[in-house]
Amino acid sequence: MQMVWVELTHTACAVQWASGGLEGGLGVGWVVTKGGIFYCSVIIRFTIIVSSIFAALNAVNGDEVFNVEDHGAVGDGITDDSPAFLKAWNQSCGANTGVPIMYVPQGKSFLLNPISFYGPCNNKGVIIQVMGEILAPSTPKTWDGIDPTLWISFSNVYGLSIRGSGTFNGRGSGWWNQSCRYHPGKA
Repeated sequence: MQMVWVELTHTACAVQWASGGLEGGLGVGWVVTKGGIFYCSVIIRFTIIVSSIFAALNAVNGDEVFNVEDHGAVGDGITDDSPAFLKAWNQSCGANTGVPIMYVPQGKSFLLNPISFYGPCNNKGVIIQVMGEILAPSTPKTWDGIDPTLWISFSNVYGLSIRGSGTFNGRGSGWWNQSCRYHPGKA
C-alpha cells in the first residue's frame, strides 16, 4: 500500500506530489515553485490525466457518487462551500464499497477556504471528479492565524485520484502582490 499526498497551495504556482509507505515518510517527489500559473496548470492537468488512468483501472461498477451539491455546496463563487466539501468527503471516505466518487459539478464555481481532508478511508480509494471550478479565497487575509502554505491538503489517504476537466483557481495575483520575489506580469 502507498500513501498518496497531494497538496495544492494558495499561490497557484506550487504543487507537491510525493509518495511513501504506511509510516508516512515521504519518498520520491517534485516541487514546482516558479514558472507562473501556466506551468502549474499543465502539471495539475498532467497529474489529473495520469491519476484518471489509474482510477479507471481500479474502478468497480456500481461505485457510489457523492455530489458536493447534495451536501450543501452552492457553487456561486461567493459562498464558502468548504463545509459541504467536508461532508461529501466524509461520506466518500466512509463508504465501504468499491471506489467512491466525490463529484464537483460542471458549470459552477465552488469557493473553498483552507481545508484539510483526512483518512484513512474505508475503501480501496476515493476519486475526486472535478468538472467545475474550485476557487481559492480572493484575499490572503483568509489565512490570518492559520498555516499560510496550505489551501487544500489530504492526509493519510490511500488510493486518491483527482480527475476531470475542471480547474483549480488559486487566485495567485493577491499573493504575488505581497511577494518581494518574482512577480509574473511585472517588470
